[in-house]
Amino acid sequence: MRRGIATAIATAAGCLALAPAAPADHHFVSVSEVLPATPENDAAEFVEFRMYSAGQGNFAPAASVEFLGANGFNVGSLPLPDVGSAQNGDTLLVMSQAAEAEFGVQ
Repeated sequence: MRRGIATAIATAAGCLALAPAAPADHHFVSVSEVLPATPENDAAEFVEFRMYSAGQGNFAPAASVEFLGANGFNVGSLPLPDVGSAQNGDTLLVMSQAAEAEFGVQ
């Protein structure tokens, strides 16, 4: 019985030792600004994210922005891209094509 328990503990410890380190992706990121529309164009929308620590820009493929209609149901989503070597204070601006045209930004 003792040998079985010792073997189980050794096997579990070996599995833990072989597990790769998990990167801390986008844990220190917040939404810093939202524009749901402009008076001239209700399709000109953007969301700005701010990163509060270096290395927080690994969004893809797991993160997306979900858009909800007035009824609370999902009307679309947009996957977030990775931000190369994000540093403390960097931002990610995600905008609709209408907002790109209205503000002259890509």
